[in-house]
Amino acid sequence: MKKLLTLVAALCLITPAPVGLASPAVQSPIQLDLNEDGTPEYLISVERRFSSMSIEQETYQHIAYTHYLFREAGHTDATFQLTIAKTPQQDAMFFARQGETMWPMATTVTIQANETGLAYRYVENKDQETFLGEWTTWQSAESTAVLPLRPVYMQGNRLHARLGPVNVFEPQGHTVLKQINRVAPQRILNQYDTRCQFQLPGNEQTVSETWGILTHRPLVNWAFPRATDNARKIDIDTFRKLLFDGLYDVTPLTYSPSSKESYYRNPANISGLYHVNDASQAQYGSLVQVILTHLAYRAVNEQNEQGYWPTYPQSTWLFTDYQIDAKYFDNRRNADNATFLLRFNRQYPDPLFEESLKKWEAFLYYYIDQTGLQTSNQGYLIPDYVDSTFTHFSHTALNHQMAIINYLLESNLYNPDETKRRYIQALLQGIEDTQDRWIKPDSDLYYALYRDLRPHSYPDYHSLTLEDMMLTQSLLRQNHLQTSQALDKLIQSKQAWMEVQRLKAAP
Repeated sequence: MKKLLTLVAALCLITPAPVGLASPAVQSPIQLDLNEDGTPEYLISVERRFSSMSIEQETYQHIAYTHYLFREAGHTDATFQLTIAKTPQQDAMFFARQGETMWPMATTVTIQANETGLAYRYVENKDQETFLGEWTTWQSAESTAVLPLRPVYMQGNRLHARLGPVNVFEPQGHTVLKQINRVAPQRILNQYDTRCQFQLPGNEQTVSETWGILTHRPLVNWAFPRATDNARKIDIDTFRKLLFDGLYDVTPLTYSPSSKESYYRNPANISGLYHVNDASQAQYGSLVQVILTHLAYRAVNEQNEQGYWPTYPQSTWLFTDYQIDAKYFDNRRNADNATFLLRFNRQYPDPLFEESLKKWEAFLYYYIDQTGLQTSNQGYLIPDYVDSTFTHFSHTALNHQMAIINYLLESNLYNPDETKRRYIQALLQGIEDTQDRWIKPDSDLYYALYRDLRPHSYPDYHSLTLEDMMLTQSLLRQNHLQTSQALDKLIQSKQAWMEVQRLKAAP
C-alpha cells in the first residue's frame, strides 16, 4: 500500500531570483548507489535558487517514489519537482518538472554517470505519426556536444541509461498540453565521468518536463530484434509521450481544448497493453519492465472514486450528438487499461492492483445495469460513452461491446465468479438478439447501432472488430463455456467481405 512521508529542509540560499539577477545555487547532489557497493553510479544535481525543499515518498511493492519538491518564497506549491523511482532490481527512473513561475527562469538538472566511453543510440524517426524509424548511432569527440532531439540510449561496460529531450508545454486544461518547444540536453565529457545537462524553462504560461532511466543492467539487449523493436515502439516520443502521470497521445482536433501540437492523457494505456507480455522477459533488457511498472501504479493513482478512468477533454462530436461533456467514460479505453492491469498483476502481483480491479469491476456492473439497452431475450447492448452524470449515453459499437466481454472473460479465467459469468452472458445475448442488424448488404459489418437499433454511418475497422470477436470465442473456450453462434456468423461475414477486398486489390 501507499506510504507517505514528508520531510522539510531549509536550504542555505533562500532568495528566489529571476534569471540574470543572481547566480544559481547548486543543491547537494542526490547519489544513486544502485548496486549497493558504497560507490554511487550516478549523481543528480539541481541548480537554481529556492527557499525550501521537502521530500515525499510513495512506497509500493514493485516501485518506490521519492519526490523532491522545491519551493520559492511566498509559494506553498512546489515550482520544481524531481521524482526518483526505484524498482526492487535497482533501476531508477527520474522525472523532472519545472512548473509555472511568476517570471521567466530555468532550472538546470545535471545527470552524472560515473563512467566514460559510453556508446549512444537513438531512433531516427521517419515521420511523426507512426512507429517507423531506424536505430542509428551518435558520437562526438567534442567535450561538450548537444545530444539528438530524440530519446537516447547510453550503454557502457557498467552503466546504462535512457535520456530524452526537455518538452516545453503550455497547459490548456483538461490534461491537454500544447507543446511549444523541445530542448535537447548537452553531453559533457571529462576523463572521469559523463554528464548530461538539462535546461527546464518555465514562465507564467509554460511548464517543462523530461524523464529518463538510470541503471546498472542493460535496458535493451541489442542482440534481440524483438528487444530493439520494443524499445522503438514503447519510447516513440512523437505522437505519444510518457509523463509522470501517464501516457499522453496527440489530441484529436475534434477535442476541446486541442491544437495540432497538443497532447492529452489517454487512459487506455495502449503501450502498457501492447507490451505487457514482454514485461517479465529479462532476456530483452529491463526497459519494458521499468516503464510498465510505472504505468501500472500511475493507473491505480489516476482511477477515480467511482472506479473508472475518465477522458478529460471534451469531444465536440460527442457533445453535439449526445450532450456528453468533458470527463466522460469511454468503455473501450477503460477495458484496455483494466486488461493491462489484469495481465501485469499476473506477472507482478500486488494486492493494490487487485483492489483497483475489484473497484473497476464493481463500477462496470453498475454501468451495465444503469445504461444497458435491454434486448428481446434479456441481453444488453452497452453505450460506448457516458457522461460523468450518467444521464447521456451514446451508440453501441461492436468492438467496444466485445472489449468489455473480453475483459470479463479473461478476468474470470484468473478469478472465477458467478457475477462475471452472468454479465458475460447478458452481453453476449445482446449480440445474439441483434446479430442480423450488424451485417451490411455487402457482408461487411456496421460499426455501431444507435439506441433505437438503427445502424451507425461510421465504417467499421478493417480487422479490429474481427480480432476482438475471435478473441472472444477463444476466451469462451478457455473458460469452458459454449462459443457464440452469432459471433461465428459475424466472423464469417466479415471474413467474406475482407476476402472480396483482397481480390479487388490484387494486381
